[in-house]
Amino acid sequence: MRIGETSRSIGWTSHVRGLATGVWVPGFLTPAACVAAIVAALASITAMVCHAQSTVPAAQDPLTPAYLIGDALSVSGKTFPEIEDAITRFRNEDGSGALEILMLAVKENPKLPPATLLLARMQSLTGNGPAVRGLLERTVLEHPDDPESYLILADQAFQANRTTESDALFHFARPLVEKFTANLKRKRNFQVRILAGSSAIAERRGQWDKSHQLLTEWIESDPENVGAHRRLGLTLFKQEKHKEALREFSKARELSSELGHPYIVMAQLYHNAGDKEMAQKFFDRAYKEEPQDVTTAHSYADWMIYQGKLEEAQAIAKSLLDQDANAAPALLLDGMIAHMQGDRSRCEQSLQKLLVLEPAHAQAADMLALMLIESDQVEDQERALSYAEMNAGRFPDNAQANITKAWVLYKLGRKSEAQQSLTQGTKGGGPMLADSRYLIARIMVAEGHRQKALGVLQAKAVSPGFNIFRKESQQLQEELKGEPGGLTLEKQ
Repeated sequence: MRIGETSRSIGWTSHVRGLATGVWVPGFLTPAACVAAIVAALASITAMVCHAQSTVPAAQDPLTPAYLIGDALSVSGKTFPEIEDAITRFRNEDGSGALEILMLAVKENPKLPPATLLLARMQSLTGNGPAVRGLLERTVLEHPDDPESYLILADQAFQANRTTESDALFHFARPLVEKFTANLKRKRNFQVRILAGSSAIAERRGQWDKSHQLLTEWIESDPENVGAHRRLGLTLFKQEKHKEALREFSKARELSSELGHPYIVMAQLYHNAGDKEMAQKFFDRAYKEEPQDVTTAHSYADWMIYQGKLEEAQAIAKSLLDQDANAAPALLLDGMIAHMQGDRSRCEQSLQKLLVLEPAHAQAADMLALMLIESDQVEDQERALSYAEMNAGRFPDNAQANITKAWVLYKLGRKSEAQQSLTQGTKGGGPMLADSRYLIARIMVAEGHRQKALGVLQAKAVSPGFNIFRKESQQLQEELKGEPGGLTLEKQ
C-alpha cells in the first residue's frame, strides 16, 4: 500500500462524506466521530492520501488487469488477454506459469512494469508478504533502473513506522526517477509518489516548512489533487497560517463534494490545539451553514456530547430524524445519546429500528449488547449475549467486538469465556476505543486490580470514536485516585 493509500476493509469500513483519508477505525466510528478520525489521521500522518490516480483494487474482484497495469497504460476500452491469462494461472496456484506469461506480455509491451513486479502485486492481494518481498528484491536485481520497487519498499517502511528507512529509500529512488525514460506516465506517477512520501515524512517529523515546500510542489504538478490540498491545509495550520489553511480545506471540498465542511476540520484542529473558543466558533459556523447536512450535523452533535450538552445533541439528532425518520446515522446518534441519558427505552427503540433497516449494523448491535446486559431480565441478558456473539463472530479480530463480548460474558458470570474474549480483543496491542478501555477497567476493578485499571483508563493511545461511557469513565478514575464522586461497580 502506498503512503496514504485508502484502506478498504470489508464489513466494518464505512465511507462517509468528510473522511479525508478513507481511514476508519473498523465498525465503531459514526459519521460524527469520522471527522475526529480525519484530524487524528492527518495529525499523526500515518495514513495520507497519496494521489488521485492511485489504483486501489476493487472490492468485488481485486485481481484484474486494470489493477496490475495501474498507471502504466491507459486501460479504458482495451483488453489484455495475456494479463488475464496470467491471472487465471495465478488463481490456479501456478505462480511460475503466471510469471512466464507476464514476461511475454512485458516483452510485447515494454511500457508495462517488470513481470516480477506485476507478480508481486498479485501476491500482495493474498497477503503473502515474504513472496512480495522476494519478488521486489528480484526486481531490483533484474531491473536496477526501475524505481518502483524502491518506492514500494519506502511506502512499506513508512507504514511500519520505520521513518528513517523510508526516507533513505525515497532519497535513493529520486535520481532513478529523474533518469527513468521507459514510460513517461509511470515517471510522472513516481514523481508524485516521491513528493507525497517525502512530505509525509516531513509531517511526521514536524518539519512543517519542508512539508510546505514539498506539498506546494505536488500541487503545482497536480492542482486538482484533493489529498495534497488537505495535507497542505494541515501544514499551514501547524505553521499558524490559519486563513491559508482554511483556503486549502475549502479548495479540497470544491474538488470533492464528498468531503466534510472545511469549518469542521478547522474546528477539530483548533480543539486539538487547545483553543476551545475558536473550535466552538467554527463548529457553530459550520452547523449554521449546513444544518441539514448529515456529516456536519453529526460533527456538531459530537462536539456537544464532548462538552456534556446532551440535550443540545439530542435536538440535533431529532432534527435529522425529522428530515428522514429512517436515516441510519440519525438513528444511531439518537440511540447513543439516549444511552448516555439513561433512556433505555428510546435507545432500544432507535437501535432496533436501525437493525431492522440494516441487520448487520455492527455499531447498533454493539451498543444494544452493552445496554441490554445491564437489565435484570434474563431475556434481555440473553439478547445482549446474542448481539455480542454475532459481532465477535463476524469480526473476530476487532478489539471492540471482542471486549464487548468479554464484558457481557463477565456480567453473566462466565469468567473463563470472558477471559478468552478479552485476550482476543487485546492481542493487537494497538489503540482502542475509550469505551473498550472502560470495560476492561471495570473487569480489572472487580477482580481487585485497581491500579492496573487506572493505568488502562489513563492510557493515551485511544482510537477516535464515540465514548458513551465518558462520564462513568471519569467517575471511575476519580474513585481510583481516591477522589470523591466515584461510582460503585454495581449495575448502573
